[in-house]
Amino acid sequence: MIPFEHIKKNPEYFQNGASKKKVNFDFPSLFQLASELSEAQKKQQDMRAQRNKLSQEVGLLARRTEESESSDILKAKRSELIGQVAQLKKELAVYDITVRDKKAAFKDLLLRVPQPPRDDVPIGFSDQDNVEVKQVGDVSPKDKQLSHKELGESLQIINFEHAVKLSGSRSYVLTGKGALLEQAILRLAYDFCIQQNYRAMSVPVLVTEECMEGTGYFPVGKEQSYHCPQDKLSLVGTGEVPVCAFYMNETLNEK
Repeated sequence: MIPFEHIKKNPEYFQNGASKKKVNFDFPSLFQLASELSEAQKKQQDMRAQRNKLSQEVGLLARRTEESESSDILKAKRSELIGQVAQLKKELAVYDITVRDKKAAFKDLLLRVPQPPRDDVPIGFSDQDNVEVKQVGDVSPKDKQLSHKELGESLQIINFEHAVKLSGSRSYVLTGKGALLEQAILRLAYDFCIQQNYRAMSVPVLVTEECMEGTGYFPVGKEQSYHCPQDKLSLVGTGEVPVCAFYMNETLNEK
């Protein structure tokens, strides 16, 4: 989530960033909600301060009542203050809900602010605007090209027909050398990364909502995710989520 202070200092930068990403974000509503939340929190603090002040006065009157001969007058005053404190508590309880709701709405909107792209990223409307950096190998068309489905089934390394019975459309089962090939590719990737001094990690695939928010997958992609409501966990679609969240809420030494 982008800190609101950053957006407030340079709103045009984030507005241009959203425009470059073709995201129609309502920045005026964000600033309006921020102002409303700030005012609500200030009023909440003032009400709490007033309640605390009256409660202290009630305590002082209680002690003075025990020491004074005109205790009836003090008792009446104390009773009046107790009534004011009780009324303030009721009003504050209602206002606490208002602040809570505004804070939740503000956070939800702030989470939807898109991260501006780097200045050197080409701006385009579709994949047709992608800039080719380089070509590797012979990319000229070949005769009798087979699709991955035709090739996989002819080699008996992938099975679509039976996978549909298990998980529905767009599913597949790797069989025989296909399953072994997958493990070999994974091991190749592991070995390559370890050679680059990366550390291997086996991470959970069910994570808290805070992890999904921190990596930018929630709230925008929440409706496309699988949830375990009873455990308040979500299924990740990529190891990026738990790996990035591994040091969540920690400050690391730059080295």
